[in-house]
Amino acid sequence: MSYNTVISGFEPISMQEVKDHLRISWEEEDAFIYSILSAAREYAEKTTSQAIIEQTVTAFYSRLPYTAGAIELPLSNAVSITSITYVDRDDVVQTLSASDYYLVQGQPNKVYIKEGYPEAKDRPDSVVIIYQAGFGAIPFKPFPQAIKAAILIMVGDMYENREAQSAQRFEQNMTVERLLNQNKEMAL
Repeated sequence: MSYNTVISGFEPISMQEVKDHLRISWEEEDAFIYSILSAAREYAEKTTSQAIIEQTVTAFYSRLPYTAGAIELPLSNAVSITSITYVDRDDVVQTLSASDYYLVQGQPNKVYIKEGYPEAKDRPDSVVIIYQAGFGAIPFKPFPQAIKAAILIMVGDMYENREAQSAQRFEQNMTVERLLNQNKEMAL
């Protein structure tokens, strides 16, 4: 399974919050700061397996996978399924009706197909699930402060040590890992 994303929301931490954290007030480095903010957020998403900002996720499967009758989505915080398509044995792309499946939020999010799994051709892109996800898209699910703190720590580290990491021994920041691990989505 592989996936790609198209971001439709804003970074979860405002530029002003990041600059306050860095204790800077000038604007000359805003583009650099925004780029490391995005990199830190992407790392947090990969580590926790959660969509942090609003985005469209396109997941590709080689066949219809299932665990206890469900298809696991690669990033959690799914809001809605846009479409599920598959290539059948005759190489024809088929689209499942929205009434044929439902989304269950949990750790991780899963899609259940009501009438069993249709026969899909076994190739890397035979099944495509497109869905909307992210904390900003879920009004009742607030952005975890532990993830926010981890992102700010990473931004501070990347800002202060933008080139020094290659000249000195790199140390893993255990505070970042602890903050992100408590929000990591786990398969049950």
